[in-house]
Amino acid sequence: MSEYLLYLDESGTANLAQYKDIYFIIGTLVVESSADSELSGYLKHLKRRYGFKESEVLHAFEIFEDRESPVYIKDNTKCKEFTESITEFIENASFKIKVYVVDKDILRKILKTPDGYKFKGNKKHSEDKDFPYEILTKQIIFDYSYFLKKNKGMGAIIAESRGNADRVVIQSFNNAQNTNESDTDILKRKKQNIRDKIHSISFANKKSVRSGLELVDIISYCTNLELSKKIKKRDPRGIKQMWEKIKTQLLPNGNFNILTKREIHVLNKDKIHKISDRIQNRMKEFRDLVNPTVK
Repeated sequence: MSEYLLYLDESGTANLAQYKDIYFIIGTLVVESSADSELSGYLKHLKRRYGFKESEVLHAFEIFEDRESPVYIKDNTKCKEFTESITEFIENASFKIKVYVVDKDILRKILKTPDGYKFKGNKKHSEDKDFPYEILTKQIIFDYSYFLKKNKGMGAIIAESRGNADRVVIQSFNNAQNTNESDTDILKRKKQNIRDKIHSISFANKKSVRSGLELVDIISYCTNLELSKKIKKRDPRGIKQMWEKIKTQLLPNGNFNILTKREIHVLNKDKIHKISDRIQNRMKEFRDLVNPTVK
């Protein structure tokens, strides 16, 4: 039986009380455990070739955009050569990538969230603002367990530690496999498959050099650039060219998996009702603060 690893990396802000980012993104990379060391070996080779330390954890934003970062590639020609090397590697590597996206504006409408709502109140309601993270993580876990069943394998999940977000991932992992009375027979079978196929979930801190996380970080970063329309048409640093080739090679029809209203409802119907009720109850309780004309 084959053993697989699923790497996760986020981009954008999941927080529903933060209105700057429209999209929240999680990129995924699936690789066989036996090929994971080869992936790591090649990235170490690239690091040496372009003057990075092997122990340096590479993040796309710091390499391509953050001029204050010690790993920022200042020379455009060198940066373009680096992106070409990454592209060549990804195009020929034996792993699969997929990008999951939730539109926070659509989700706020589903939750009947008033404009500018901040999700303040008790601890439980404050945690509701991280609902986009929970939604995407659950979808990813269901898809991953299906992939494992189809390929007759077992799998583990590895994510970069993000502080409070770790709690949301673990909670989503538990919820995705625990059955409820309201679950349909199909959903119960899906949850059973998760219990059968995914044996562990772990988090890597900033000092952990996991090449799968470094690569999927680039995927998530580029997705965010495209969705936020920040990719330049004329890019001497090669980021646009790298991303276009990666999409063509690895993403189905070059598209992202932007969750539909139906997908959001199917997996999270009960939670949607609970959050909506908490929002409405808080609006009634503090209606004088929301609308001063209300007596």
